[in-house]
Amino acid sequence: MTGEHDDNPPMLVGRKSEKTGLPPGSAVFVGEQVTEEVLLTVFRYDEELIESIVTKSIEECMEYADSCKKRWIDISGLHDAVLIEKLCSRLGIHPLTIEDILNTEQRAKTEIYEDYVFVILKFYKYHEGEIVSSNVGVIFGNDFTLSFQEGLGDCFVHVRERLSGGKGRIRRSGTDYLAYALIDNVVDGYFRILEYLGDRAEEIEEELISRPGQEVLEKIHILRSEIVNVRKAARPLWDAVKVLVQGDTHLVNDSTVPYIKDLQDHVIQIMDTSNSLKDSISGMLEIYNSSISNRLNETMKFLTMVATIFIPMTFIAGIYGMNFESMPELGWRWGYFFALAIMGILGISMYLYFRFKKWF
Repeated sequence: MTGEHDDNPPMLVGRKSEKTGLPPGSAVFVGEQVTEEVLLTVFRYDEELIESIVTKSIEECMEYADSCKKRWIDISGLHDAVLIEKLCSRLGIHPLTIEDILNTEQRAKTEIYEDYVFVILKFYKYHEGEIVSSNVGVIFGNDFTLSFQEGLGDCFVHVRERLSGGKGRIRRSGTDYLAYALIDNVVDGYFRILEYLGDRAEEIEEELISRPGQEVLEKIHILRSEIVNVRKAARPLWDAVKVLVQGDTHLVNDSTVPYIKDLQDHVIQIMDTSNSLKDSISGMLEIYNSSISNRLNETMKFLTMVATIFIPMTFIAGIYGMNFESMPELGWRWGYFFALAIMGILGISMYLYFRFKKWF
Protein backbone atom coordinates (compact mmCIF):
# COMPACT_ATOMS: atom_id res chain seq x y z
CA MET A 1 0.00 0.00 0.00
CA THR A 2 2.87 2.35 0.80
CA GLY A 3 4.40 1.96 -2.62
CA GLU A 4 1.08 2.75 -4.30
CA HIS A 5 0.76 5.92 -2.23
CA ASP A 6 4.22 7.07 -3.31
CA ASP A 7 3.49 6.45 -7.00
CA ASN A 8 0.11 8.20 -6.87
CA PRO A 9 0.39 11.11 -4.47
CA PRO A 10 -2.88 12.84 -3.55
CA MET A 11 -4.06 15.82 -5.57
CA LEU A 12 -4.57 18.72 -3.19
CA VAL A 13 -5.47 22.35 -3.41
CA GLY A 14 -4.38 24.69 -0.64
CA ARG A 15 -1.57 26.28 1.27
CA LYS A 16 2.07 25.33 1.05
CA SER A 17 1.92 23.82 4.55
CA GLU A 18 -0.48 21.14 3.25
CA LYS A 19 2.42 19.60 1.32
CA THR A 20 4.14 18.68 4.58
CA GLY A 21 4.78 14.94 4.73
CA LEU A 22 4.05 14.30 1.06
CA PRO A 23 6.73 12.72 -1.13
CA PRO A 24 8.76 14.93 -3.51
CA GLY A 25 7.01 15.50 -6.81
CA SER A 26 3.49 15.43 -5.32
CA ALA A 27 1.06 17.26 -7.60
CA VAL A 28 -0.30 19.83 -5.14
CA PHE A 29 -1.69 23.18 -6.21
CA VAL A 30 -0.41 25.96 -3.95
CA GLY A 31 -2.38 29.16 -4.47
CA GLU A 32 -5.77 30.78 -4.34
CA GLN A 33 -8.67 28.44 -4.96
CA VAL A 34 -10.85 29.36 -7.96
CA THR A 35 -13.93 27.73 -9.44
CA GLU A 36 -13.42 28.24 -13.18
CA GLU A 37 -12.59 25.23 -15.32
CA VAL A 38 -9.11 24.88 -16.76
CA LEU A 39 -9.00 25.61 -20.51
CA LEU A 40 -6.64 23.92 -22.96
CA THR A 41 -5.85 25.80 -26.17
CA VAL A 42 -4.02 23.62 -28.70
CA PHE A 43 -2.15 24.98 -31.72
CA ARG A 44 -0.58 22.81 -34.37
CA TYR A 45 1.33 24.70 -36.99
CA ASP A 46 4.10 24.84 -39.54
CA GLU A 47 5.31 27.50 -41.97
CA GLU A 48 2.28 27.09 -44.23
CA LEU A 49 -0.64 26.29 -41.93
CA ILE A 50 -1.93 26.85 -38.41
CA GLU A 51 -4.91 25.21 -36.69
CA SER A 52 -6.24 25.50 -33.15
CA ILE A 53 -8.97 24.30 -30.81
CA VAL A 54 -10.07 25.15 -27.25
CA THR A 55 -11.04 22.20 -25.09
CA LYS A 56 -11.41 21.01 -21.50
CA SER A 57 -10.64 17.38 -22.30
CA ILE A 58 -7.14 15.91 -22.12
CA GLU A 59 -8.09 13.14 -24.57
CA GLU A 60 -9.31 15.64 -27.17
CA CYS A 61 -6.25 17.82 -26.55
CA MET A 62 -3.77 14.96 -27.04
CA GLU A 63 -5.62 13.55 -30.05
CA TYR A 64 -5.61 16.95 -31.75
CA ALA A 65 -1.96 17.58 -30.85
CA ASP A 66 -0.88 14.17 -32.19
CA SER A 67 0.49 15.46 -35.44
CA CYS A 68 3.79 15.82 -37.23
CA LYS A 69 3.34 19.59 -37.01
CA LYS A 70 4.79 21.63 -34.18
CA ARG A 71 2.45 21.81 -31.19
CA TRP A 72 1.73 24.49 -28.62
CA ILE A 73 -0.59 23.64 -25.74
CA ASP A 74 -1.57 26.61 -23.59
CA ILE A 75 -3.14 25.81 -20.20
CA SER A 76 -5.15 28.63 -18.57
CA GLY A 77 -5.63 27.92 -14.88
CA LEU A 78 -3.51 25.78 -12.57
CA HIS A 79 -5.97 24.92 -9.79
CA ASP A 80 -6.96 21.54 -11.29
CA ALA A 81 -3.95 19.55 -10.11
CA VAL A 82 -5.34 16.25 -11.43
CA LEU A 83 -5.71 17.56 -14.98
CA ILE A 84 -2.27 19.21 -14.99
CA GLU A 85 -0.63 16.05 -13.66
CA LYS A 86 -2.31 13.82 -16.24
CA LEU A 87 -1.47 16.11 -19.16
CA CYS A 88 2.18 16.49 -18.17
CA SER A 89 2.57 12.77 -17.52
CA ARG A 90 1.30 12.03 -21.03
CA LEU A 91 4.10 14.25 -22.37
CA GLY A 92 6.81 12.74 -20.15
CA ILE A 93 7.24 15.72 -17.81
CA HIS A 94 9.09 14.96 -14.57
CA PRO A 95 7.01 14.99 -11.34
CA LEU A 96 9.30 17.62 -9.80
CA THR A 97 8.56 19.92 -12.74
CA ILE A 98 4.83 19.35 -12.25
CA GLU A 99 5.22 20.22 -8.58
CA ASP A 100 6.91 23.53 -9.48
CA ILE A 101 4.23 24.35 -12.06
CA LEU A 102 1.46 23.97 -9.46
CA ASN A 103 3.28 26.06 -6.85
CA THR A 104 2.25 29.68 -7.51
CA GLU A 105 4.82 30.87 -4.96
CA GLN A 106 7.70 29.42 -6.97
CA ARG A 107 10.38 31.94 -7.89
CA ALA A 108 11.65 32.31 -11.46
CA LYS A 109 14.10 29.65 -12.62
CA THR A 110 15.16 27.48 -15.57
CA GLU A 111 15.76 23.73 -15.45
CA ILE A 112 17.22 21.72 -18.32
CA TYR A 113 16.22 18.07 -18.70
CA GLU A 114 17.23 15.59 -21.37
CA ASP A 115 13.97 15.87 -23.35
CA TYR A 116 12.73 19.34 -22.45
CA VAL A 117 13.58 22.71 -20.92
CA PHE A 118 11.41 24.15 -18.14
CA VAL A 119 11.17 27.89 -17.37
CA ILE A 120 8.95 29.46 -14.72
CA LEU A 121 8.46 33.23 -14.39
CA LYS A 122 6.43 35.91 -12.65
CA PHE A 123 4.11 37.89 -14.93
CA TYR A 124 3.09 41.42 -13.89
CA LYS A 125 0.22 43.48 -15.22
CA TYR A 126 -1.91 46.48 -14.26
CA HIS A 127 -5.47 45.38 -13.52
CA GLU A 128 -8.38 47.39 -12.06
CA GLY A 129 -6.23 50.04 -10.45
CA GLU A 130 -3.54 47.80 -8.99
CA ILE A 131 -0.52 45.76 -9.97
CA VAL A 132 -1.13 42.01 -9.91
CA SER A 133 1.25 39.13 -10.51
CA SER A 134 0.77 35.54 -11.58
CA ASN A 135 2.98 32.56 -12.27
CA VAL A 136 3.72 31.54 -15.85
CA GLY A 137 5.45 28.30 -16.83
CA VAL A 138 6.94 27.39 -20.20
CA ILE A 139 8.15 23.93 -21.26
CA PHE A 140 9.53 23.15 -24.71
CA GLY A 141 10.89 20.02 -26.37
CA ASN A 142 11.74 18.96 -29.90
CA ASP A 143 8.25 19.34 -31.34
CA PHE A 144 6.06 20.71 -28.54
CA THR A 145 5.68 23.75 -26.33
CA LEU A 146 3.61 23.91 -23.15
CA SER A 147 2.63 27.15 -21.43
CA PHE A 148 0.89 27.43 -18.06
CA GLN A 149 -0.94 30.54 -16.91
CA GLU A 150 -2.09 30.88 -13.32
CA GLY A 151 -4.92 33.26 -14.19
CA LEU A 152 -7.58 32.80 -16.84
CA GLY A 153 -6.56 36.05 -18.51
CA ASP A 154 -4.47 35.59 -21.65
CA CYS A 155 -0.99 37.04 -21.11
CA PHE A 156 0.20 35.57 -24.44
CA VAL A 157 -2.31 37.36 -26.66
CA HIS A 158 0.41 39.12 -28.69
CA VAL A 159 2.21 35.84 -29.36
CA ARG A 160 -1.06 34.28 -30.49
CA GLU A 161 -1.58 37.16 -32.94
CA ARG A 162 1.92 36.79 -34.36
CA LEU A 163 1.53 33.03 -34.68
CA SER A 164 -1.89 33.26 -36.33
CA GLY A 165 -0.78 36.04 -38.66
CA GLY A 166 2.39 34.25 -39.68
CA LYS A 167 4.42 37.36 -38.85
CA GLY A 168 8.17 37.14 -38.44
CA ARG A 169 10.07 33.92 -37.87
CA ILE A 170 7.80 32.40 -35.26
CA ARG A 171 6.12 29.98 -37.71
CA ARG A 172 9.34 29.19 -39.55
CA SER A 173 11.40 28.49 -36.45
CA GLY A 174 11.36 25.66 -33.97
CA THR A 175 9.62 25.32 -30.63
CA ASP A 176 12.59 26.93 -28.88
CA TYR A 177 11.88 30.20 -30.69
CA LEU A 178 8.20 30.03 -29.71
CA ALA A 179 9.29 29.50 -26.10
CA TYR A 180 11.59 32.53 -26.43
CA ALA A 181 8.66 34.59 -27.76
CA LEU A 182 6.52 33.56 -24.78
CA ILE A 183 9.26 34.44 -22.29
CA ASP A 184 9.95 37.72 -24.08
CA ASN A 185 6.26 38.59 -23.80
CA VAL A 186 6.46 38.09 -20.03
CA VAL A 187 9.60 40.24 -19.82
CA ASP A 188 7.89 43.00 -21.81
CA GLY A 189 5.26 43.09 -19.08
CA TYR A 190 7.94 44.25 -16.64
CA PHE A 191 8.71 47.24 -18.86
CA ARG A 192 5.04 48.22 -18.94
CA ILE A 193 4.80 47.99 -15.15
CA LEU A 194 8.04 49.91 -14.62
CA GLU A 195 6.81 52.64 -16.99
CA TYR A 196 3.59 52.87 -14.96
CA LEU A 197 5.56 53.01 -11.69
CA GLY A 198 7.83 55.69 -13.16
CA ASP A 199 4.82 57.84 -14.07
CA ARG A 200 3.42 57.34 -10.57
CA ALA A 201 6.75 58.39 -9.08
CA GLU A 202 6.77 61.63 -11.09
CA GLU A 203 3.20 62.46 -10.01
CA ILE A 204 3.97 61.79 -6.35
CA GLU A 205 7.17 63.85 -6.52
CA GLU A 206 5.26 66.86 -7.89
CA GLU A 207 2.65 66.47 -5.17
CA LEU A 208 5.38 66.11 -2.58
CA ILE A 209 6.99 69.40 -3.57
CA SER A 210 3.69 71.34 -3.69
CA ARG A 211 1.95 69.94 -0.60
CA PRO A 212 3.94 67.50 1.54
CA GLY A 213 1.86 65.66 4.11
CA GLN A 214 0.84 62.33 5.59
CA GLU A 215 -1.23 61.40 2.53
CA VAL A 216 1.76 61.81 0.22
CA LEU A 217 3.91 59.77 2.62
CA GLU A 218 1.43 56.90 2.44
CA LYS A 219 1.54 57.01 -1.37
CA ILE A 220 5.34 56.88 -1.27
CA HIS A 221 5.31 53.81 0.97
CA ILE A 222 2.77 52.03 -1.28
CA LEU A 223 4.89 52.82 -4.35
CA ARG A 224 8.05 51.61 -2.61
CA SER A 225 6.34 48.31 -1.73
CA GLU A 226 5.30 47.79 -5.38
CA ILE A 227 8.81 48.54 -6.63
CA VAL A 228 10.33 46.14 -4.09
CA ASN A 229 8.03 43.35 -5.30
CA VAL A 230 9.07 43.90 -8.92
CA ARG A 231 12.77 43.99 -7.95
CA LYS A 232 12.39 40.72 -6.04
CA ALA A 233 10.93 39.08 -9.14
CA ALA A 234 13.55 40.59 -11.49
CA ARG A 235 16.58 39.16 -9.67
CA PRO A 236 15.73 35.46 -10.20
CA LEU A 237 14.52 36.34 -13.70
CA TRP A 238 18.13 37.20 -14.56
CA ASP A 239 19.31 33.80 -13.33
CA ALA A 240 16.58 32.02 -15.31
CA VAL A 241 17.56 33.69 -18.60
CA LYS A 242 21.26 33.18 -17.87
CA VAL A 243 20.75 29.42 -17.61
CA LEU A 244 19.01 29.48 -21.00
CA VAL A 245 21.99 31.27 -22.56
CA GLN A 246 24.68 29.14 -20.95
CA GLY A 247 22.80 25.85 -20.72
CA ASP A 248 24.24 22.94 -22.69
CA THR A 249 21.21 21.53 -24.49
CA HIS A 250 20.42 20.48 -28.04
CA LEU A 251 16.89 21.86 -27.64
CA VAL A 252 18.03 25.46 -28.13
CA ASN A 253 19.14 26.07 -31.71
CA ASP A 254 22.12 28.27 -32.47
CA SER A 255 19.85 30.62 -34.42
CA THR A 256 17.79 31.29 -31.28
CA VAL A 257 20.72 32.00 -28.95
CA PRO A 258 21.22 35.65 -30.10
CA TYR A 259 17.55 36.37 -29.32
CA ILE A 260 17.89 34.90 -25.84
CA LYS A 261 21.02 37.01 -25.27
CA ASP A 262 19.02 40.07 -26.30
CA LEU A 263 16.41 38.96 -23.76
CA GLN A 264 19.19 38.89 -21.19
CA ASP A 265 19.97 42.54 -21.99
CA HIS A 266 16.30 43.38 -21.45
CA VAL A 267 16.42 41.81 -18.00
CA ILE A 268 19.49 43.93 -17.18
CA GLN A 269 17.53 47.03 -18.23
CA ILE A 270 14.66 45.95 -15.96
CA MET A 271 17.02 45.59 -13.01
CA ASP A 272 18.67 48.96 -13.72
CA THR A 273 15.30 50.70 -14.06
CA SER A 274 13.96 49.16 -10.87
CA ASN A 275 17.13 50.22 -9.03
CA SER A 276 16.70 53.77 -10.36
CA LEU A 277 13.10 53.83 -9.15
CA LYS A 278 14.23 52.57 -5.75
CA ASP A 279 16.77 55.42 -5.57
CA SER A 280 14.03 57.83 -6.62
CA ILE A 281 11.86 56.66 -3.73
CA SER A 282 14.76 57.16 -1.33
CA GLY A 283 15.16 60.69 -2.71
CA MET A 284 11.44 61.35 -2.18
CA LEU A 285 11.67 60.28 1.44
CA GLU A 286 14.63 62.61 1.93
CA ILE A 287 12.64 65.47 0.34
CA TYR A 288 9.69 64.69 2.60
CA ASN A 289 11.86 64.64 5.73
CA SER A 290 13.55 67.89 4.67
CA SER A 291 10.17 69.54 4.00
CA ILE A 292 8.81 68.50 7.37
CA SER A 293 12.03 69.64 9.04
CA ASN A 294 11.87 73.03 7.28
CA ARG A 295 8.24 73.50 8.26
CA LEU A 296 9.10 72.67 11.84
CA ASN A 297 12.02 75.12 11.77
CA GLU A 298 9.77 77.87 10.40
CA THR A 299 7.22 77.20 13.13
CA MET A 300 9.88 77.22 15.83
CA LYS A 301 11.34 80.42 14.40
CA PHE A 302 7.93 82.13 14.53
CA LEU A 303 7.22 80.96 18.06
CA THR A 304 10.68 82.04 19.20
CA MET A 305 10.16 85.50 17.68
CA VAL A 306 6.78 85.90 19.40
CA ALA A 307 8.20 84.73 22.72
CA THR A 308 11.18 87.10 22.37
CA ILE A 309 8.91 90.09 21.69
CA PHE A 310 6.73 89.33 24.69
CA ILE A 311 9.62 88.79 27.12
CA PRO A 312 10.23 92.55 27.79
CA MET A 313 6.47 93.15 27.95
CA THR A 314 6.17 90.40 30.52
CA PHE A 315 9.08 91.95 32.42
CA ILE A 316 7.38 95.36 32.59
CA ALA A 317 4.04 93.82 33.55
CA GLY A 318 5.82 91.82 36.25
CA ILE A 319 7.42 94.92 37.77
CA TYR A 320 4.18 96.85 37.96
CA GLY A 321 2.41 93.80 39.28
CA MET A 322 4.48 93.79 42.45
CA ASN A 323 2.61 94.87 45.60
CA PHE A 324 4.81 97.76 46.81
CA GLU A 325 3.18 100.95 48.14
CA SER A 326 6.06 103.33 47.32
CA MET A 327 6.21 102.81 43.53
CA PRO A 328 5.95 106.33 42.00
CA GLU A 329 3.91 105.32 38.96
CA LEU A 330 1.18 103.56 40.93
CA GLY A 331 -0.38 106.85 42.01
CA TRP A 332 0.16 108.60 38.68
CA ARG A 333 -2.94 109.22 36.60
CA TRP A 334 -1.27 108.21 33.32
CA GLY A 335 0.85 105.37 34.72
CA TYR A 336 -1.23 102.56 33.19
CA PHE A 337 -1.14 104.08 29.69
CA PHE A 338 2.56 104.87 30.08
CA ALA A 339 3.33 101.19 30.79
CA LEU A 340 1.25 100.06 27.80
CA ALA A 341 3.03 102.56 25.55
CA ILE A 342 6.45 101.32 26.66
CA MET A 343 5.36 97.71 25.92
CA GLY A 344 4.03 98.65 22.49
CA ILE A 345 7.15 100.62 21.55
CA LEU A 346 9.42 97.72 22.60
CA GLY A 347 7.36 95.15 20.71
CA ILE A 348 7.20 97.19 17.47
CA SER A 349 10.90 98.06 17.69
CA MET A 350 11.91 94.42 18.11
CA TYR A 351 9.63 93.36 15.25
CA LEU A 352 11.18 95.96 12.91
CA TYR A 353 14.68 94.94 14.02
CA PHE A 354 13.95 91.25 13.24
CA ARG A 355 12.61 92.21 9.83
CA PHE A 356 15.70 94.33 9.14
CA LYS A 357 17.94 91.35 10.03
CA LYS A 358 15.73 89.12 7.80
CA TRP A 359 15.25 86.62 10.58
CA PHE A 360 11.76 85.85 9.23
